[in-house]
Amino acid sequence: MVDRFPEPTAMTQPRLRVLHVPGEHAYVRHLEPVAERAALFSTLPDPTPPVVPGSWHPSVVLDPAWQQAHAGTFDVVHLHFGYEHLSPAEVTAWSAAVHTAGALLVVTVHDIDNPHLTDQTRHHDNLRAALDAADRIVTLTSAAASVLRQRWGVEAVVIQHPHLLPLELVGTRAAPRSLDAPQIGVSLGALRANIDTAAVLDFLDGWPGPTPTVRVSQQLFDGRGRDDGERKAAGARLLSGAQEGRWRLDVVAPGVPDEQLWRWLSSLDALLLPYRWGTHSGWVEACADVGTAVIAPQLGCWADQRPVLTVPRWAEAGAVDAAAVLHRLGDPTDGAGGGQRPLARTVREAERSEVHRLHDAVYRSS
Repeated sequence: MVDRFPEPTAMTQPRLRVLHVPGEHAYVRHLEPVAERAALFSTLPDPTPPVVPGSWHPSVVLDPAWQQAHAGTFDVVHLHFGYEHLSPAEVTAWSAAVHTAGALLVVTVHDIDNPHLTDQTRHHDNLRAALDAADRIVTLTSAAASVLRQRWGVEAVVIQHPHLLPLELVGTRAAPRSLDAPQIGVSLGALRANIDTAAVLDFLDGWPGPTPTVRVSQQLFDGRGRDDGERKAAGARLLSGAQEGRWRLDVVAPGVPDEQLWRWLSSLDALLLPYRWGTHSGWVEACADVGTAVIAPQLGCWADQRPVLTVPRWAEAGAVDAAAVLHRLGDPTDGAGGGQRPLARTVREAERSEVHRLHDAVYRSS
């Protein structure tokens, strides 16, 4: 697929003005090349940046009236996520407004299944509407492209996820990897819908290695997580488990600074993904940035992003052999376990340049 794209340069092609939705996100920021002079397209600033860093808000760009009022100020609208508040009819109407404004509509499928929703019906209907209207479709892995082809009959260009942590932190660690006593952790956030809290904590209860670290958002205890009964039960178990020494509890505020995230993630030997469903993960890329192994259930497309140490689904926790996982984390020849090494900054810089070039090719392809 890549071979059919031209290779424009900043000197021979006019720069396209690209409006990303949402615009304020690490993924979007890292689509730009490191050197400004190498940019083939320009990313327009987010018209509605979040009030609280890391928080979500509906983008004003998703209003057809906004598209009409700002027609001619952008060449491409690139939709990533954050449109679950719309109905399928509203997605269709908005897409028509993008085209009426004279812009190309590109859709990147990050999530085939929405991690924030238990019932996927509306998300799938919205995705169907977006895919029907898209001039170009992108996704992050060949596995996801295969699902899109089989389920919706569309062809997607595969462009890998860029680095997640800032380049100055890529390839560095707060603590060297330990093979003798691997330290694992899990981030539960504020318990979004796809997190299998009980099964993951059952697994950690039986972990034969050093005491795990469980990282949660302060929102969990502020009452802004999922269903109140489930939130309270999870919060009580997390607190009691920490008091009894079964795990260390790390409570963080939303919008954690990059350096704080790097320090925690690179102090671990492995990060456990606690999901019941999902597609791609920024955690997988952040772990690759610092050489932390990823332990993930056999679902989604994570293993197609980077090497991942796979286990059965967490709901089948009794089938997850914790001793075998610990063994792999101590094996220096296991590329998904103890042999995982940080990606070098130069590698990530080269990847970022290629990701940028391929996006430009998508925007210009006919």
